Amino acid sequence: MSIPRAREAAPSLPLAVAVWGAGSAALALSLNALRVDVEGWRLGHNQRLWTLLTLGGAALAIGSMIAAAAAALSLLRARRSAGAALTVAAFGGGALVLVVQLVATWSWPLDVASRGWRLDALVVGDWVRCAVPVLATIGLCAAGWADRGVRLIAPGAIGAALLAVPPPPLVSWAHSWIEHGAWRWDVDAGAYVMRPDGRMWIVPALIAVGGLAWAAGTAVLVLRQPAVPTDAVAPRSPAPALRRFAVASVVMPIVAVAAGLAIALAQGQPASETRLLAVLIPVAVGAASALVALSLLAIAGADVAPAASRRCTAAAILILWCVAVVAAQTLWSQRPEAPSRFFTVFEAPWMPGMVGAAFAVLALLCIASALAVVARQAPPADAQSRQTGAGPRSHRWAGQPASRHQGIIVVLALVIGAATAPWVLGFGTRELPLDPLRVATLASAAIINLGSWLALARTAWRLAAALDRT
Repeated sequence: MSIPRAREAAPSLPLAVAVWGAGSAALALSLNALRVDVEGWRLGHNQRLWTLLTLGGAALAIGSMIAAAAAALSLLRARRSAGAALTVAAFGGGALVLVVQLVATWSWPLDVASRGWRLDALVVGDWVRCAVPVLATIGLCAAGWADRGVRLIAPGAIGAALLAVPPPPLVSWAHSWIEHGAWRWDVDAGAYVMRPDGRMWIVPALIAVGGLAWAAGTAVLVLRQPAVPTDAVAPRSPAPALRRFAVASVVMPIVAVAAGLAIALAQGQPASETRLLAVLIPVAVGAASALVALSLLAIAGADVAPAASRRCTAAAILILWCVAVVAAQTLWSQRPEAPSRFFTVFEAPWMPGMVGAAFAVLALLCIASALAVVARQAPPADAQSRQTGAGPRSHRWAGQPASRHQGIIVVLALVIGAATAPWVLGFGTRELPLDPLRVATLASAAIINLGSWLALARTAWRLAAALDRT
């Protein structure tokens, strides 16, 4: 009798947690750097940076939390324990709370965010966010309690979870107690004025260290979970998820090109006449992007190599970041007075378009790399077709690495396609006349984006067909 081969229960969970922990630590230090820059606030340079960092950090937290919840579902499917269920509930509830906080924070008008239901949502959300790391860590400890290493690091991991997102009253008390001497009375101003010094960095540094320590401890807890025999869980072929991704990859460029054409045609029209279009375009782009992200999370939860699962998860986090940013700035744009310009996705006052393009480039590269890993792990339909190259074209590459030259061409197409996406979605084109040069630029960008996304869709569809044959 042979011992069944074992596999990791949730290979993408450490990555999702690491992104959240590192993002939270970087956000805490960055916001504190702006807080202590008194001269920058006086000159008015830090207001927009504060908005951009806050929006970007919230979007990254939402993307990583949704990915962590999806990865925890794989752990629950493998372990089927109360601890794994608690981990899924913690990450899923945290994702829901972050979405509600996003709506409460960025809805117009901003000056009433500290009153009514929006204040309640922000206060309750802060307390729930404190409980998410603790409950998730407790669940992971309970799921892997049989392992001696889990029992050893459990107290430190729970302590790091408490430090990563401390309760709001504790944070306020720590700031007031440690930074008390940094506030001095100014006779000319007639009020206490902050005199930044080293004490201003103590609390943010502790929170950043706590976030990084919690991410590292959680990764160790996940890696220490007992391996799952391959015959203990019903197999989940990635073929259906690959087909859903192929369909989503076809829908995404069609929506993007249609949005770009609508923006181009709406140029020069009064903002009052394009108000409905300014809502429909971001909603359509966000929905198409979310469809791609969900299909990637489905691939990551199927029976694929750990490397492919992690890369699909990374791509899903990047795409969900774009969706959250588009949702937040769409909420912010719906003020009573008509905006002076037609609103589209990644508008300049909220988030620069090139930032979105950079995230899109990284996401597409992660997707292409993940599909390459799945293609190498997929065996050919039969040994004879692998040796002779006969049979359908999908049999000639399944289970074999793709050509290096073909890979370079695909990478270049993806990078150029994502970098030119701002032109397709109207970034920087609405204030300028659509002369023949810009029309040609928009047309070439649209063709490149269509080609890159359709190439990914074709690869995913062929992979699904090869996996079905085996």
